Amino acid sequence: MSQYDDERMFRRIQHMVRPARTTAPPNEAGVCQRLQVQFNDAELREIPSLQFYGFASSPKPDTDVLVLAVAGDGTNSLVLGSNDQRYRPRNMSVGEVRIYNEAGTYIQIKGGEVNIHAASKVNIVTPETTMSGKLTVEGDITSTSGDVKAGSVSLKQHVHINTQPGSGLSGTPQQ
Repeated sequence: MSQYDDERMFRRIQHMVRPARTTAPPNEAGVCQRLQVQFNDAELREIPSLQFYGFASSPKPDTDVLVLAVAGDGTNSLVLGSNDQRYRPRNMSVGEVRIYNEAGTYIQIKGGEVNIHAASKVNIVTPETTMSGKLTVEGDITSTSGDVKAGSVSLKQHVHINTQPGSGLSGTPQQ
């Protein structure tokens, strides 16, 4: 091997795993997200971003990324992970897991609890929701359509027995 070959191999090994920073919003067209990343003042590339199945993110510009160049070949690279220092949660407990975004909204799994912290609103869109256990609500409950039932007693359609005219009290709802 010549000195040139040794230097070339050393550079390839040196560039196999490199930190970089995103410079633009992701390109979401195609089957794989592509990120424009900058390694230094002279090297800017658009590279595919590898993401775990079931989890997807769209990193903001100035997000730190870790790039793997397969066999040290910069033209055959992919982003392995990302971290935005500006929004990363701090002071987490050992074993705690969070899914989070820049708005301060996150899902926290800690011990035996799952907590959802939303900056403005949580929407659940599904034809049916089932819950088990006790439900505690702090605040109002509003039904914009449909009915509310306690057991078999409908809030909209129940009738009372033993009603009296005037300010008297009625009996309990009839089932």
